[in-house]
Amino acid sequence: LIDEVDKADPDVPNNLLVPLGSLRFDVPDLPGRTVERKGDAPLVVITSNDERQLPAAFLRRCVELQLAPPPRARLEEIGIAHIGTRNKSFVRQALAALLGDAENDGAQPISPAEFVDVLEAARNLEIEVGSDAWRAIEGVTVWKHGRRARSGA
Repeated sequence: LIDEVDKADPDVPNNLLVPLGSLRFDVPDLPGRTVERKGDAPLVVITSNDERQLPAAFLRRCVELQLAPPPRARLEEIGIAHIGTRNKSFVRQALAALLGDAENDGAQPISPAEFVDVLEAARNLEIEVGSDAWRAIEGVTVWKHGRRARSGA
């Protein structure tokens, strides 16, 4: 797994081309030392948040899969899985505070990771949904890249 390659130094994607293509690389700090993969090529998963355009030569060697944001019901399942089934009403209250009461088609302004961060911070700090402390937690966990959830307008 190479996570968030778009946040790495701009040379990283192109620097990966030869090692991934040949399944070998030299270790610069150990002169004469080469690491080599024998046998079948491993599956390499590389993630990106599309914060920066990746080089065309790199992308030509990739199979791209765009993941759509999960719908509200899936966000609820994710929240409950992370903080426990005894907290279902808390998860639902949090979703209502963050997204409003209307159903949506997956175009919510928060990612699953951001949602879990809000839930865990609020639960661990014993913060009530909708309180001033809730809005503060929401602001530091959800308000990213110019996005803000509904209750923190």
